[in-house]
Amino acid sequence: MNEKLQYAQWFVNNGFAIFPIDKETKKPVISEWQKYSREKLTEEEKAEFLKMIGEQNYNYAIPGGQKGLVVLDFEDLQLLKQWISEPALDDLCKQTLCVQTPHGGLHIFVISYEIPEHKFNPAFTLNGKGIVDLQSYNSYVLGVGSCINHKYCESPKCPRRGQDHTTCYTLYNNELVPIVETVRGLKEFLKWLDEIAKQKKLGIELSPSAKEWVYGKTEAVEEEEFKKLKEDMAKYNKFKGKTVEAVREEVCKEMKKSNEELKEKSQKWKAIYNTAIPVICDSKSYTQLGIDRSRGDWRVFRALFTHGVADLDVVDKLLPADSKVYSPKWNRYMIHTIAKAWKYSKPALKFQKEAQGKNEKEAKKIARKIITEAVLERYKIKAFYQVTGHNQAIVGTFVWDKKKGIYVPFDKGLRKVIRKLAESLQIKSRDKTLARLSKRDVDDIVDEIKDLKLTPIPAEPLRVAFKNVTIEWAIKANILHRKTPKQYSFYYLPWTVNYEEFNKMKSLSIQEIEELAKRLCPKSLETFKSWVGVKWILLFQIIGYTLYPGIKFRKAFMLVGEGKNGKSSFINLVKKVLGDYAVSISPRELFDPRNRFIVGNLYHKLANAVAESKDYSIDDMDRVKRLTGDDWITADVKFKDPITFKSVAKLIIASNNMPHVRDTNDRAFWHRWVIVEFPHQFKDNDSWFDKTFTEEEIN
Repeated sequence: MNEKLQYAQWFVNNGFAIFPIDKETKKPVISEWQKYSREKLTEEEKAEFLKMIGEQNYNYAIPGGQKGLVVLDFEDLQLLKQWISEPALDDLCKQTLCVQTPHGGLHIFVISYEIPEHKFNPAFTLNGKGIVDLQSYNSYVLGVGSCINHKYCESPKCPRRGQDHTTCYTLYNNELVPIVETVRGLKEFLKWLDEIAKQKKLGIELSPSAKEWVYGKTEAVEEEEFKKLKEDMAKYNKFKGKTVEAVREEVCKEMKKSNEELKEKSQKWKAIYNTAIPVICDSKSYTQLGIDRSRGDWRVFRALFTHGVADLDVVDKLLPADSKVYSPKWNRYMIHTIAKAWKYSKPALKFQKEAQGKNEKEAKKIARKIITEAVLERYKIKAFYQVTGHNQAIVGTFVWDKKKGIYVPFDKGLRKVIRKLAESLQIKSRDKTLARLSKRDVDDIVDEIKDLKLTPIPAEPLRVAFKNVTIEWAIKANILHRKTPKQYSFYYLPWTVNYEEFNKMKSLSIQEIEELAKRLCPKSLETFKSWVGVKWILLFQIIGYTLYPGIKFRKAFMLVGEGKNGKSSFINLVKKVLGDYAVSISPRELFDPRNRFIVGNLYHKLANAVAESKDYSIDDMDRVKRLTGDDWITADVKFKDPITFKSVAKLIIASNNMPHVRDTNDRAFWHRWVIVEFPHQFKDNDSWFDKTFTEEEIN
């Protein structure tokens, strides 16, 4: 008996239903598999399915719901270990079945007396992105021993997406243990996970639908919210009094026409119509289209609402039989989905209704108002301004990026959003009364939004956001924050902070730092030693200092030595770590007193890391002192008001020779520089950098 069949037989022997899955993908090879969430296998089905798995090498799946079974589908095993700790995970997986997935995740199987009527996709999120799904009724996971070929994988989770490479589901710690009922109950178990995430300030939180199920929400409040939603939708229903078939015929005609117009312009709407048209017009099911039910419902809702089908009784009859609406009907998850789809569809319907019969000038006025409202509803925008003396200058328009946990520049992005919204409102030249928005119209909307969102720029916090947390450098202790608009930052680095190591941080000796580096980044440690010998720790300190969004030591760094000795590689490493927050301005430009625009490029940057191959001179020595001295600097910006700021960009310059300076006796100037000599030379190796400074080394 092969291993996969052995595991499948184990599930059957323990009273669980299974069903066959395609040999290389995750797709079922039988229809109506959902019934096995509630029905047992017949003896004939057991024999047939086990034969397909054993003799024909099919994969197999275990549906949720049966016997109170749920499967917690964690996307990232390493993140889970940081979340609840590795010992706690090991202990948990000795009590109930845990299976490692081909994509680096983990499935935890549990039984509970109370489980949701549908899956939560997601159950937990990190910065708005799903990281844990909960599989319940009418959903499934592949069983241990099943294998998938990444050549057929379309998910971004696949590490080898598109490659002809097969990986399998395996037992965690090689332990096949019974699936047990969680002692605390599923809700309490999810609350436990939620509490740990809050205590560690990981930025992980329950999704809205999962949160409502776990913590509850009064039925009266839900009914009132749903009632208001339906009343609002009824105002914009374009098909009042028409039969379902009449609505179907008319909306299908409109969708097919729109699909022809948009399929080359918008991949999003191409995907929406590729689902909605066969479902609504040809009565196809999501299973027949091979699409997830949640995604299918979202696309159908968006298509119907956008075309003015806003009566939920009619919508109900246009959905396929396998829609999530029916499990149970109009549950909390679906109401949340409908409300979100309606929020994105309503502006166009509102404009079409209010602009009916209006002339171009009046229609544009209505459009500007609706677009402004829609932008402010969808985006958290701040127009930061700065007061210097008697003047006020707008620094820029910023938007809250939930995923990154920072405010990002939005001046150009805002104009793009306005144009896209205008297009969605169908402000097109083909209609005599509704001309396209002009540049002046867009300017008016931008100005209106800025006026409504004017905010004095606050003192910039000493915070840097990372993938999983925001770090605040504080005097007494460094603090980990969840990513919220209150704990905002202006800097985001796409790396993961190791919580356990971070929480141990204190004043470390050089020996302790070396031991830490041997564990976490051994290749970097070895490389730094080969470059600068016993001064290796200085290179770690330089990188660490760039992660501090302030000026503390009033130092700049000069890397000197002949060519091919690692200076440029170190500069490239700094730029790789800091990404967009590192610039490379030549010292010949930066310290040129005649260049009044160049300093503005350092605003909201963490480092100016540059390799200078030519001899250069530092003519403006006072500028060096201001840039390294935590002094206020006023910089001219082309076509905008000047800005005043304190530069936090650390100056790191690599060159073969020391610079020329006009006053060699200026001790204050030379006191600002830390000289790092790179005395050794190495052979060229094009692939060495990427092999050495990997993501694992930097994280």
